[in-house]
Amino acid sequence: MRFETLAGLLLLTLPLAANADDCSAHGNLTGQIKTVNFSQQLQYGIAAVHIEKNGQTFYQGQGVIIGQVVDQQDNGLPALNHTIYFADGSKIRTFGDKVESLLPADASGCRFTATERLTSAKGRKKLRRLTNDEHDVLAQGTISYCPDDPRNELTLSGTVCIN
Repeated sequence: MRFETLAGLLLLTLPLAANADDCSAHGNLTGQIKTVNFSQQLQYGIAAVHIEKNGQTFYQGQGVIIGQVVDQQDNGLPALNHTIYFADGSKIRTFGDKVESLLPADASGCRFTATERLTSAKGRKKLRRLTNDEHDVLAQGTISYCPDDPRNELTLSGTVCIN
């Protein structure tokens, strides 16, 4: 009788426990991105990513990154999606990354310092434990729409949710 009561109580609390905390662990993400603008809406390049969880390397790799402007925010700045394809078959997809600031970097009028916030991402293969929310990663650096030098360089830092 006691076992049945205990089992019943456990079954009743399972949905509550599953919804209590969507993120079981956070990891620290650092990295570098170097891309070239093919147009105002499309970037292509390389990304190096390092994720630590509890002081240990959870994932480290380099891959090809594709970025695409998908929307314009209310503040007039773009929102982007990015996909990084790693050599081991792992992948990170980000959704609705928001450009928070875009300021002139020099007098050229085509080079800018940028800050972009990534909050929504999913992973595949070794990165499948990255969930779709509770990420907080900043990409900071320079963006160039100059015809003679359309290169972008950004540094990544922040936290990701690992389930």
